[in-house]
Amino acid sequence: MRTIYVAGSGGQAAVDSCIGPIHFTPTDAYSLFITEHDFCGGWARFSGIGVGETVSIPGYGTYTVTARGQVPQGGTTNNVAAVFGGFPRAILQTCIPGTNQMLVIALN
Repeated sequence: MRTIYVAGSGGQAAVDSCIGPIHFTPTDAYSLFITEHDFCGGWARFSGIGVGETVSIPGYGTYTVTARGQVPQGGTTNNVAAVFGGFPRAILQTCIPGTNQMLVIALN
């Protein structure tokens, strides 16, 4: 089981603070997004998480990874819904280094 500790919550400024994974609150109406810049540790933390793994996010729940996908950097919730065929219970998100894409991981 992987455990991801959320360092804070808020919008882009919280993500930009580079303190660790952030509960990205602007997308709360759609799903729980846990977001971290690739260069702040997000790529190292999220990129190796595979489909079928169990992920615990203390204070939020325990989930199973059901899918991995990519959306354009700066993509919208519509991009995420299109990749997953709707919204999973939670999503891990980080940029893919050296690209204009973001890795999104569906947790259910």
